[in-house]
Amino acid sequence: METCRPPGTRRLAWPGFLCLSLLPAAAGCTTGGEEGPLTELEEIAADNVLYNISINFTRDGIQEGMLDADTVYMWQDSTHQRIYGLTLTLFDERGRAKGTVTADAGRMSEVSQELWAYGSALLSVPADELNEAREIEAEELFFDLEADRIWTHVPVRMERGGCRVTGDGFQTDLSFNDLRIDAPKEGGCDES
Repeated sequence: METCRPPGTRRLAWPGFLCLSLLPAAAGCTTGGEEGPLTELEEIAADNVLYNISINFTRDGIQEGMLDADTVYMWQDSTHQRIYGLTLTLFDERGRAKGTVTADAGRMSEVSQELWAYGSALLSVPADELNEAREIEAEELFFDLEADRIWTHVPVRMERGGCRVTGDGFQTDLSFNDLRIDAPKEGGCDES
């Protein structure tokens, strides 16, 4: 299917486009004694790469969340995408932000619509009529819109109202009213 182009422009063939996109990477190469890729990102050979994107999650025409990412890597033979520099914002029925997950990277499944956020993952929940503001840090967090939950089974640290509690994991519904820390320790906060 041909796309519309401004007059005087022509379609760039895939091999030509691929070569142009690799020029910046080639310019960064050195001939020193280094072998292999310099970073994890240089190892990725994806079929499609998207930069600075936003993906909306809706149900019955109502926006429930928005995923912003610096980079998304996709493969034609996979149902997963790798995401770098992610921010997931969840909204209530009135369109107000009710929680935000940030992380260095993530992996999203097209099939289950689950997101695995990892690398300095942080869940920030603003104060509302029922609860104080809370921040929960963990090395990884899992998000499932269909199951209405966020959880992890790795050590977490929660800060709320000037106190801190740590635990072996946590889980919450997406309203953040049923937030539970697994095996809470220290800090003087109640786990709920």
